[in-house]
Amino acid sequence: MSRDVLFFIIVILIVIFQISFLYDFTFFRNFLNIVLISVVLLTLFSSYQKGFIFAVTAGLLLDIYSPYNFGIITIALIVPVFLIWYLFKKLFARKTTYSLSIAMIVTTISFHLVIWLLTNIFYWFNLNNITLYLTRGYIISVSYTHLTLPTN
Repeated sequence: MSRDVLFFIIVILIVIFQISFLYDFTFFRNFLNIVLISVVLLTLFSSYQKGFIFAVTAGLLLDIYSPYNFGIITIALIVPVFLIWYLFKKLFARKTTYSLSIAMIVTTISFHLVIWLLTNIFYWFNLNNITLYLTRGYIISVSYTHLTLPTN
């Protein structure tokens, strides 16, 4: 079996484990994100490209089951990869326990901050109510509900 196929199978298994098993327990659902931990560790110990591919693949799979708009989890998983790249290229010289702890804290905060920021942006501009009308396989129009300004 190719390494790439094995890599994607591991990504899928980690996402399935998080969605199916950890979601049933309230403590694990709120405080433990195995996908984020895997993205951080893979980015730190393997390469930034593998971390980015893992973040995109796992983010797209998690977006299917998330209550947020599609793409928010993917963007929130990609941002920590770039933060880790910046931290270890510009600030930290070596990968010590302290730098790894700081990286985990910064990426966790950035993950939740990006989700909060994007959901609020979608809410402020009412972009969470976009409806696509499809007819004969073509997009005819996009209906923005509640996007019109109130009239006095």
